[in-house]
Amino acid sequence: MTATISDVLRDAGRDIAAHGAHDLAARLNAVLGCVLSGFYVGPGVMIDVTGIRSAPLECLISTARPDVGGLVPADSVACVAHLSTSLNRTLLADAFARIADVRRLRKTPSAEDARSTITLGLIVAADSTLELDEIATEMRSLNASVGGGERPDMLAVLTKGTVHYGVSLPGDDSVAGFLPPVQGTAVVPPINVRQLLTETATHALNKVCGFVIGHAAFYAPAVPRPDMRAATVGSPEQSTIVWTYRFDAAGKMSDAAKTADPIAPAYRIEDPKGELLCRLRYQPWQDGGVVIAEGALQLEGLLPLAGRTFPTMVFPLKNGHHISCVLPLDDRGFIQMMGEIARRISGMTLRQEQPQFTVVPLLDEGTESPFAARLYMTPPMLRDQAFTDKTKIARFDELFQFVMNHLVDVRKTSKAMLELWRTYATRVASGEIARYTNHIQIDESIDRPLNQHIKSLVIDAARVSKQFQNLTSLFGVNIGFLFQRDNQFAKGLAMLEATDPVLARYIRECRKWLEPLRLFRDELEHDNYVPPRMMYDRAPDGSIGAREPLFLGGRLTTTVPWIENSLNRFVEEILVWCVARAVQPPMIVTEIPIAARDPSRVERFRVTLAGSAPAWELSYSAAAFDEV
Repeated sequence: MTATISDVLRDAGRDIAAHGAHDLAARLNAVLGCVLSGFYVGPGVMIDVTGIRSAPLECLISTARPDVGGLVPADSVACVAHLSTSLNRTLLADAFARIADVRRLRKTPSAEDARSTITLGLIVAADSTLELDEIATEMRSLNASVGGGERPDMLAVLTKGTVHYGVSLPGDDSVAGFLPPVQGTAVVPPINVRQLLTETATHALNKVCGFVIGHAAFYAPAVPRPDMRAATVGSPEQSTIVWTYRFDAAGKMSDAAKTADPIAPAYRIEDPKGELLCRLRYQPWQDGGVVIAEGALQLEGLLPLAGRTFPTMVFPLKNGHHISCVLPLDDRGFIQMMGEIARRISGMTLRQEQPQFTVVPLLDEGTESPFAARLYMTPPMLRDQAFTDKTKIARFDELFQFVMNHLVDVRKTSKAMLELWRTYATRVASGEIARYTNHIQIDESIDRPLNQHIKSLVIDAARVSKQFQNLTSLFGVNIGFLFQRDNQFAKGLAMLEATDPVLARYIRECRKWLEPLRLFRDELEHDNYVPPRMMYDRAPDGSIGAREPLFLGGRLTTTVPWIENSLNRFVEEILVWCVARAVQPPMIVTEIPIAARDPSRVERFRVTLAGSAPAWELSYSAAAFDEV
């Protein structure tokens, strides 16, 4: 049976890792040269258009061979790799400096907009004294020490895995591959650049080669090359997001900045009958902003009417909307832009939309989802029935947004954790990454990403519950004792029973699942938690199975949904109960029966007149969030 490109790279990666310091450069150049046969792969010294030379390089990939003096024109070099037998912090810093020196060499600009002239910078190590998460943390620090275009594009430790970058658009959790943008482009894409960690002891070299092949398609499209996907068959698809970067309006990549909510209102463009043609809204982005459009009228046709010269390239989002490039635009500039568009369109009306609560920026779910309808949409609507003071409303919105941000994080982490485990268990059971040769041999582990998910879930859940007490205090309801030790909890509960026995009964039940989470969080924060390792069993028929991990004393696939459900109900029900106690007679809060809920917006609660429906009363049950 003929070995595939993926098999060749996998076996070569194992061989290079096994031999460590012995002929690392020669072995790596040989296998990459075999796969990338249309390129020169080997040692050389780069020389740029001004005559500046690089330090000697052990591995470069070029469309031209070295001359008799070993010089290779910088314009022909698609990629360089800095090699290390055993990486440590000092060698990593040195590798960063050497890659930066290479990236500073001047290259002739391309006459074709789509052709890249960037030289990829790779760091490839046979082994490392650092774990991948330590390397990722160190890389983030080192990234700040070099220019935005000078940082390495990928690091691979052949015995451990890779640290590289991916890209996602707003509102989309999926992460695609990321290649450095073409030099000189005036378009700044509205993307989140994710620093990713992929653990694999078998396919790190596959990921390196697949990355180089992808770059070669833009760098030297006329040179024959294999299929990028053929090189990465069998490589793990699961990666851990370590950090996020973004491009600013000038095209410089830096840490993703936390931006304030936009002050500018949304605008509607309507036809003469009042039908919506397009809805436009502004979203801050680093030092500028983006325009998001929904509707049949195309955003790229409206941007030329803005009164300023803006790039007209737009990007489709997962929800069907479109988003502009990153523009040098703030809230005030967006409002002025809408004024210019209003003056230049004919046969249509542009008007300011009344402020409304929207789920789009954080949540990829509509109001047909109970989570979106009941936790995102309902509370702000009920808030206006309980408060008239603008200061209280503003404080409510601030606290509620914090709670919701972390509830969304819990939801995403829960989904990612269960998907990680189920995919891994399937791969182990199928024999793809597990075999028996006088002992159980496991090629890949998810110990680190799984325990990172567990840590994130517990910390985010704790943040929700702790901050939530500040939200209830706006209604004069103190539940801070719920998160204290047993004696303080007992005293606080006794005081609450005297004023609100219904809430006290509910709080007593919530304590049973919140207290283990609190104790677990304390272990994490004081570094007393020792993450368990995955365990495996061999069945009588010889197959290998991964044991489902335990979390808080229960199976992972049972405990994780239980925590998410409990937390969602805790926030929804206590908050609605606070509203119910605050609304003025003759108004009451009532619960809409499940069968009577609108499928397009599955609200559970509403405020109505007393006597028109029964008043809702708080009671605890273990039913799932979606079942009540």
